[in-house]
Amino acid sequence: MTQILLVEDNPTVLSNLRKMLESEGFAVTVATNGREGIAAAQQTPPDLVVCDIMMPEVNGYEVLAALRERPETATVPFIFLTAKAERRDFRQGMELGADDFLTKPFTRDELLEAVRAQLSKQKNFDDRYRQQVEELRGSLAQSLPHRLLFPAIQIMGMAMGLEQRATTLLPEEVAEAGQRIKTAAKTLHEMIKKFLTYSELEAMAGDGSRIAALRQERTTFAKIEIASVCRELARQRERERDLQLDLVEVTLALSDNHLETLVRELVENALTYSPFGRAVTVTGKIVATTEGDRFHLVIQDLGHGMSTDRLALLDKRQSFEQKLQAQGSAGLGLAIVRRLTELHGGALQLASTPYEGTTVEVWLPVATD
Repeated sequence: MTQILLVEDNPTVLSNLRKMLESEGFAVTVATNGREGIAAAQQTPPDLVVCDIMMPEVNGYEVLAALRERPETATVPFIFLTAKAERRDFRQGMELGADDFLTKPFTRDELLEAVRAQLSKQKNFDDRYRQQVEELRGSLAQSLPHRLLFPAIQIMGMAMGLEQRATTLLPEEVAEAGQRIKTAAKTLHEMIKKFLTYSELEAMAGDGSRIAALRQERTTFAKIEIASVCRELARQRERERDLQLDLVEVTLALSDNHLETLVRELVENALTYSPFGRAVTVTGKIVATTEGDRFHLVIQDLGHGMSTDRLALLDKRQSFEQKLQAQGSAGLGLAIVRRLTELHGGALQLASTPYEGTTVEVWLPVATD
């Protein structure tokens, strides 16, 4: 049943509104002031909010602003009830994200028409989101086998060779074949993990409750986590001397698994696309922004860099299938980082110059609790 939240400090108006809506089969929750309205919406996100503007303590504008700040209520349709009809009042409400206005006095038909119009618009939005998720799954199903084909063929070919020549192979030849199979299997495993991670993040992007839960995660010793991942990657490539770290201690509002994924993708790319002996620098400090404190993580390499066209391709918001076909594993890794950053309310910026290097800047939310 469709749940509507009414926020109105006039008891008579509130009672009349409730009767009108309940007579049409809507489930109605009421709040007699703005503070109650915010609490009710946060406790159980409604399908629609109808809210008066002029209320004591917390007015309608403040209610709308509070709901738009939280992922679980950010897209809930919002209708203002107002005795005001001046242009500046409408402008203020629309700038905050209001969907419609009803000017008092209004008729029952006007109320129901506005409510149904907003619910219909929201249903269309939800339907489009579900369609995009299904298209994503379809793209994954079509593209994943092609990407996995080469390492799978390598593994099968080497295994068949071992089977056919089992009685004639020297011990060192068996060891070499086993190592090659292990390398191909590791590549296959990493590719599968990357595809599945990206598809999961894309599916999560339109789910407010999952985003809210995501932002409650914490990494308490982020400096240690970041340094550990960086040193592990540098050690695997025998490039410990190339790695330069300058990090401050901080608690971040994202899980240690997601932080590891983000750092691993960026540092792995930096080490892969920069020559041996050229520095890869990872710095991190806390900066104050208009949205609160952010951890400014910068990964810089002095490698081959990228052309303007290549950079635009990586930076472009594309469909999942386009990322797979045009960007390759590095581009998909960057797409994972971008989506992770966005889901946590952060930001990402990429700059590169051919033959000079690449710099990736990420702003991550600092935990306030």
